[in-house]
Amino acid sequence: MNKNQKGSNVSRYAMIGLGLSVLSLLALAGVLVMKGLEIAGLYTPTDLTLLTRALWGSVAGFLVGLAAFALLDPQRIQRFLTGRQARYGSNAIVASLAFFSIVVMANVLAFQNPKEWDWTEDKQNTLAPETINALNNLPAPVTATAFFSQNYNSDSARELLERFKVNSKGRFEYEFVNPDRNPLAAQEAGVTGDGKILLRMGEHREIVPTASETEITDGFIRLLNPEKLAIYFLSGEGERDTEQSGETSYTRIRQALESKNYTVKILNLEAQKIPEDAKVIVLAGPTVPLSTQAVQALDAYLSSGGSLVALEDPSAFTGFGGEDDTLAAYLSGTWGVTLNDDIVIDTQSPTSPYNATAYRYNQHPITEKMGGIGVAFPFARSLSVSTDIQSVNITSLIFTTEAAWGETDFSSIEANQPAFDPQAEQAGPILLAASAENPITTGRVVVIGNSTFATDANFDYTGNGDLLVNVIDWSAEKEELINLTSPDPIQRSFVAPSPLRRNLMLVGSICLIPLAIIGFGVATWLARRRQG
Repeated sequence: MNKNQKGSNVSRYAMIGLGLSVLSLLALAGVLVMKGLEIAGLYTPTDLTLLTRALWGSVAGFLVGLAAFALLDPQRIQRFLTGRQARYGSNAIVASLAFFSIVVMANVLAFQNPKEWDWTEDKQNTLAPETINALNNLPAPVTATAFFSQNYNSDSARELLERFKVNSKGRFEYEFVNPDRNPLAAQEAGVTGDGKILLRMGEHREIVPTASETEITDGFIRLLNPEKLAIYFLSGEGERDTEQSGETSYTRIRQALESKNYTVKILNLEAQKIPEDAKVIVLAGPTVPLSTQAVQALDAYLSSGGSLVALEDPSAFTGFGGEDDTLAAYLSGTWGVTLNDDIVIDTQSPTSPYNATAYRYNQHPITEKMGGIGVAFPFARSLSVSTDIQSVNITSLIFTTEAAWGETDFSSIEANQPAFDPQAEQAGPILLAASAENPITTGRVVVIGNSTFATDANFDYTGNGDLLVNVIDWSAEKEELINLTSPDPIQRSFVAPSPLRRNLMLVGSICLIPLAIIGFGVATWLARRRQG
């Protein structure tokens, strides 16, 4: 038997190797399907390493089969390499190398010039404007040390801190420390537990309990406002409750102020003197008038440089009855801001004519960054200002549209038939809020003819909560904190696809698409083989 005959006899077994490769390829597809079912939770193997061994066994069988085919029938491989297929193959290799080079070059350029695009509907991968403002207002560089052990997933925290760094213009850096491997660093930082972040700005330090945008922004704001200023809310006259949550309460404003490092306290002027640490006093929706002694105490407090925020609802919604509003008389006579006895009707309000809507803001630190953000004042009263008060600088802050008016006939509102009387009622634009400042005593006053706009039920409506926080920031002489309130966290929920849809997605991605590619390749190879 000559050499060619021996080669011919051996080549007959080459198809066994090719068959082994095809079977191994099919087995590999089956293993991938099982892997997908395992990931989807539809299949749990008794031996967790079985699928992994089967995967590598299929790959090994595929490679061994190809090698056996090449060794048993080298002439067919030679014909393939020197025939038309080889020419087509060389063209494909050149095209593949060119494509690979382009991809590599594009990735290198992208790495050297990073740019992010957030295509999510609610921009969940983009920092909120409040966070950007906080970063832009950092007076000194901030360093964050994230304490994450190997048992605590740090991927999302790392991505979030990187977004802070990219948007900080070089004023924010971060590092990760494993507290298990470096317990001394955690002890020196005063950090206990896992997943916490220490923020440092100069000598000031703040510990952030969790790696969320809201918590980190709160930490920035506390760094900017390290002194805990006391804000007192008056009680005893039926004012809004800052302790017990509810639709008519003020717990949301308390939480917002505490996140900015303010201390929120309660003050009853009938039983207590005004504390020396009172930076701002807030009167939110009294239902009975303040006593003469309480107003005298507030006057002395303001004369010594204190600040008052007065939020008074229309008299029709209080229990004043025929009693005089002593505070309103004091504000009008001493500070030049008068609370009118009416209810604002706004026919251009997008929700209800009884919801007076902020249409125009005058220039002032309180309203400077409100921009086009609206504020709705449900059942508000109008204000008037006087220019005859000496040593007081008064600013009219917020106006309605010209379509609004101050309705003085409360019976028409009860009948739900308010109508403008040009002879007796004030036409729009209506003044809804005003500020006053005494440059000699440095006392500050802000008056708004409504308290309902900032209740828990209305706090998150457009700019309602932002306005009251801005008012208190200005009253506390913390203008640098205005518009630095932390963003509200977005609540998201994952809706899992149905089992049928999940299985279709699994089969399509793991089976149909790869098989279609393989079938297309086989069909192309057969067609070219027929053509010679």
